[in-house]
Amino acid sequence: MSKKLSIISLKQICFIALLFLSLQSFLAQKSPSELKKYSHTDFIKLLTESKDSIFSLKDAFIFFDTKKDSSFYYEISDNQLNFSSSDTLTIDVEIDLKNVHFENRFEETGVALHHIKFTKPVTIVNVAAIVFSNCVFKEGLTVDVDVPMNPYIDYFELNSIFYDNEIAVNECAIYGDVAIDIGTIETFSALFVSIVNTDFIETTDTKRELSVNNIRSIDFYGNIFEGKDMISLFLDKSGSTQIISNDFGDASVILFQAGISSSAINVIEDNIFRKPVLLEVENFNKTDNYQWKNWKSKMISYQGFVEHIKNIEKNSTTTVELEELFYNDSILKIYVDNYRYEFEKSYKNEKRLLGSFYDFYKSQYDTDYSNETYVALKDLETKRYQYLNEKKSSFKTYFTWKINQFLKVFSAYGTEPSRSIMMSIYVVFIFAFIYLFFPNSWDTINRNRLIKRIRFYTRYFRNKESMKEIYQEEKKDELMTFTEFKEYMHKSQKETPSYFIWLAKPIYYFSSTNYRIISKLFDKTDVLKGKWVDLPKRKKIIVSFLMGLWIVVLLFFDLLLKFINALTLSLNTFTTLGFGEIPTKGLPRYLSIIQGFIGWFMLSIFSVSLISQLLN
Repeated sequence: MSKKLSIISLKQICFIALLFLSLQSFLAQKSPSELKKYSHTDFIKLLTESKDSIFSLKDAFIFFDTKKDSSFYYEISDNQLNFSSSDTLTIDVEIDLKNVHFENRFEETGVALHHIKFTKPVTIVNVAAIVFSNCVFKEGLTVDVDVPMNPYIDYFELNSIFYDNEIAVNECAIYGDVAIDIGTIETFSALFVSIVNTDFIETTDTKRELSVNNIRSIDFYGNIFEGKDMISLFLDKSGSTQIISNDFGDASVILFQAGISSSAINVIEDNIFRKPVLLEVENFNKTDNYQWKNWKSKMISYQGFVEHIKNIEKNSTTTVELEELFYNDSILKIYVDNYRYEFEKSYKNEKRLLGSFYDFYKSQYDTDYSNETYVALKDLETKRYQYLNEKKSSFKTYFTWKINQFLKVFSAYGTEPSRSIMMSIYVVFIFAFIYLFFPNSWDTINRNRLIKRIRFYTRYFRNKESMKEIYQEEKKDELMTFTEFKEYMHKSQKETPSYFIWLAKPIYYFSSTNYRIISKLFDKTDVLKGKWVDLPKRKKIIVSFLMGLWIVVLLFFDLLLKFINALTLSLNTFTTLGFGEIPTKGLPRYLSIIQGFIGWFMLSIFSVSLISQLLN
């Protein structure tokens, strides 16, 4: 208990210390009314005429002079920003601005620092409003806001016509390090942050970090990152967060969202991630939009990776910097490939993150994304049991590993019943193909039938009888003529009820349907009309071709019937194990027992998968 209390007390002390430092820093700031004032033109003049290597300015407000600052005005037409001047201005001095704020309005019309090429580092500290548009930063950009800006925002909104409390970097190119840290955990600042359509270009050992805390909104979209150095996005308690349509290139990304309130709007969609995304979301709202396909198969737990780094540091025999390990690509790759399911603490964090997303998508009734998340969760579990089995084999680990592999292929862990149907069809057809080469009691295509058919056509070629006549002669013992049947029934009418005779006639008629159809078919297809040996040579060729074609059709029909019988046997065995009857002998009998077990197992899995999806 005392240990728990000491931890709570330590947290309270840290919070009070941070609050005190922020307050001290804020009190050291000039009040808004005491700020020096320069027009945009005057500010640029100060920059260009500076003789020092570092241009420093503190406690100032850069306002828009409608008479002097026409070059800073722009309008939007056809979705393009049209500046009255688009000539590039080059600034060759390092810039250091502290508590310097800019009057701007980045809406339908307004002002911005535009078409400027900064060849040296640019550092801006504690700014309530500044907009860069079409600028180039050759040696990086730093924006640090670590005190509350609300008093300045309130003052500027009351006293400036064109003021808008926005910090924006739009359609710019930034080379090298980027460190944008805006807002404080302790106090809300009504700031809008916008970084849009900007290129981030890697140089040597580039660090690119964006951190926002307790602000009104962050819009981060349409940006392109070049290079492989890691990108860090730390987002805490923004009223609105939109990360849309960014291309993060070949860099790994840290995306940490913390302290999200129930009223927040969070949208992360249509981004391109080619490398792992170290993700952490502390809270989810039903109104959030996290597009799973953004990081599908690339998402890993930020906390899980942190646990792995701590473990490396703990077991290292040499002194290593934690930050150096964290940003090491090779360590991250090893973690993704192995340690995230081998190291237990990391594995638990990975499952927790995936489980949170699974619950989140279910709360939104998004079956597609919840199923995909569940598959990722089970894939992780499968790898974990494979590792445990390789480390120390047991029936439990081996069975769980293998059954998970089977369920992945058969039904995507129960999320795709349709896949289980397709797999069942494959099994039925594979066994049907095997049964095709073995006889069964349902099969009417046998050796005697083939010999009988050969004798039938040999007699047909050797004699003048037609196929119909030969067929009728062969069937005369099996089927009496209708005349004979009528005579027989007529003789019996006095000894049998009249309704029985009335019913017998249509029954006989239908029972002889097959006989009559085949007789008619033979009559229509008879092309020989005599002995084959008596035919002229040309007609022999024609007759031989036509009869050969007819025999091929019959063979195909026989083969089709045989396959249907084999398929029926396979389907019957798969679904019911033949109700206790196995109409075959030898090897197929034992195969059918195996197929029956497979069918029972697969149909059970299918039933569970289907019920699961219906309940979801």
